[in-house]
Parts: sequence; C-alpha cells; structure tokens
Amino acid sequence: MRKIQQAALAAAAVGLMATASIAQAVPFSITSASFTPNGGYGQDRCEVCGATLDVRFGNAGFTPQSFELSAVGDSRTFAIGTVNFQEPDTHGGIRREETDNLGVKAFLGFAGPGGKSSPLKFSGGGQASAGAIGDSDADYILSWLPRQVHFGSKGLLEINFSELSFTGTGLQTLMATITLLDSGSVPEPGTMALFGLALAGLGMVRRRKAD
Repeated sequence: MRKIQQAALAAAAVGLMATASIAQAVPFSITSASFTPNGGYGQDRCEVCGATLDVRFGNAGFTPQSFELSAVGDSRTFAIGTVNFQEPDTHGGIRREETDNLGVKAFLGFAGPGGKSSPLKFSGGGQASAGAIGDSDADYILSWLPRQVHFGSKGLLEINFSELSFTGTGLQTLMATITLLDSGSVPEPGTMALFGLALAGLGMVRRRKAD
C-alpha cells in the first residue's frame, strides 16, 4: 500500500511540474502602418521624360491589431497596406532608367508585453524588368527582409512581410505575419505555488524511501 501511495504522490508531483511549465499567452498590438519609398518611385506626368516607376503605396485595409500568441510557433497574419502597380505600357513599357533606386521602408507601430511600444522599421526592395508591361516576365517584384524582435526576458518573435509579384498592372494587399519564437514568460504566482507543491510532493516521496 505504501508503494502505491508513493507512486501516486510522485505522479501528482510530476503532473504539477508539467502544469507549471506552461507559458502564459503573450499580448501584442500593432497600432499603425506606413511606407516611405525611395526616389525611384513616382507618378510621371511625362512618361517620356520621367525616370520613375509608377508604384503607389498606401495603408488602405490596415486596422489596428491586438492579439495574443499562446505557444511557440503560434502566428498571426494581417493586412498592413496595399501596393498599386500602375506603370503604363507606352514608350516601351518599363525603361532601364526606371529599374533602380526601388528600395522601400515600412514602419509599424508596435506594442509588446508590459506595454512597451516602439516603431519598427522594415527594409524592402523592388525589382523591375525593363520591357513591355504584361509580358511573360514579372514586371515588378517587392520582397522584404524578415525582422526578429526581442522582448522581456528571452522573449523573441519574428515578423515577415509577404512577397508581391506583378505581371501587368494591378493592386495587391501586403500582409504581415508575426510568429512567436520564444515566449520568455515568467510563471504567474499561482503557477509558482503549484510548482512548490510539486517539489514538496517529491520531497515526501524521498523521505519515505529513506525511512
């Protein structure tokens, strides 16, 4: 009978320890989104004399986000704006002079655990193919570098923007995905109490074995 009680106590202690290891949900908020394109973008009044690519950035479709990620690997995807490729297919379509200086900066208003907020900057790069609009080649591609953000104690998340590819003119939605890589959260007081009970249970088992 004593051995059965000891085994039950040990199992309960291990179960309490497992419960104590569960991480808290981590709250996030995205409050704003904006874009700053480099000088290679513009809306040419004179297609022959201009040397900028007609791509227009906006934050239409963005709404402030507040959400929680509960476990490592959890993610949240949402719209942060639009990219409108409107280069006219005149005078040879995209000219060589319109394929450079196509970097873009994006900014997200971010608030993480503990209410700490800061603007996050992201770097994107556009690639344009000289030639007719709507041919077999992608006319314009926009891609972004992912960014990892540390928070709290060992907390880590990654933010990725979707890659956009245009063959012909049109409007596309730019999406962002936030993935929790490490919660880094500290157990709540109640969880710590459970952990203490688990240790006490294991201690009782060890003492009975010693007796």
